[in-house]
Amino acid sequence: MNRKIIIFILLTFIFTQYPFAQSGQRVVVIDAGHGGKDPGTIGKSSKEKNITLKVAKKVGSYITANMPGTKVIYTRTTDVFIPLEKRAEIANRNKADLFISIHGNSSNSKSVYGTEIYHFPQAYTLKTDLQDVMEDSLAKKENRVVTGEKNYRERYLQLYKMTRAKNGKDYEQSVRLAKIMDYELNKKAGRRSRGIRSAKYLVIGLTEMPAVLIEIGYLSNPNEERFMASEEGQSLIASSIYRGVKTYLNGKITEPLLAEAKPQSSAKEPTSRPVASAAKPETKAKSGTMSVTKPAPEKTAPAGKYKVQLGVFSKKIPVTESKWKQVKNLKIENVDNKYYYFDFGFPTKEEAEKAKNMLRKNGFPDAFVLPKT
Repeated sequence: MNRKIIIFILLTFIFTQYPFAQSGQRVVVIDAGHGGKDPGTIGKSSKEKNITLKVAKKVGSYITANMPGTKVIYTRTTDVFIPLEKRAEIANRNKADLFISIHGNSSNSKSVYGTEIYHFPQAYTLKTDLQDVMEDSLAKKENRVVTGEKNYRERYLQLYKMTRAKNGKDYEQSVRLAKIMDYELNKKAGRRSRGIRSAKYLVIGLTEMPAVLIEIGYLSNPNEERFMASEEGQSLIASSIYRGVKTYLNGKITEPLLAEAKPQSSAKEPTSRPVASAAKPETKAKSGTMSVTKPAPEKTAPAGKYKVQLGVFSKKIPVTESKWKQVKNLKIENVDNKYYYFDFGFPTKEEAEKAKNMLRKNGFPDAFVLPKT
């Protein structure tokens, strides 16, 4: 076979499987669900719009700090109402590589908990099916906000005529992104996965790039609401989403990883449910109250505003390898039977960034900076 043809085939395969391997700035649009007059789900002590905004900002800060060459754009950075079509327009106008919409869930049952990742259905025609979209059983809660907008029916139908359906490469990459996010939240962060699903969410259906909508947990579950509203819970969720973005954009995707993303289960929800925490002691529900048991840290960490996460493991690992000598203030935290290893106690973000860069070069390639919680 001609050498040029072989090279062409190889390059085509690489850019098909790893679409962001080429150089150039990547753009990620992060959408904090709801806002302003639209509070979203209201829990016992918190509102969805506030939680999603805090998580979205954390995701963006992690990307900015740890992924040079990646630009972050937010659909909102304050408590304001942004129409669904405008959120998608922001991503389309900026020719984003990814669109991630962050939401909180609710259920009539207080026992339901966990994360869900949504992508738009394949090859779904948006030109004349607005009513069908509005009545989609899974997406109805989020889509209903448009009914309060002036001339919404005409505006959205007109927009649909200018927007292509989710199909081909766009659809396939959205599914791939959803699987990676599910893996990071479930396998790496210990969050319970309720599956990857397709639904006609307007906000991801109107985008012209791979897009997912992430339900980060249930505000109707008192235990999970406390977790989602906490600093440590938001940090854990945000760092998982950040790792998903990094894995996808860097093209480090393998089939075994994707295969581990579990589909929706038909099993009944358990009544007892441990809830993960990003940086505080393990928390378990007990007779409607919250009991706390502090794990013994490896050693007392100094005061500081920032820390560097080194890794997460299913069991304690020995720290006898030479690379661990680079860690100045090791702290190990047990969260939901997973062990989080940190270099702790940096007074400024600059010092934490400097330590992160050094650690990445010395055996901790996935190290990233987190605020102390």
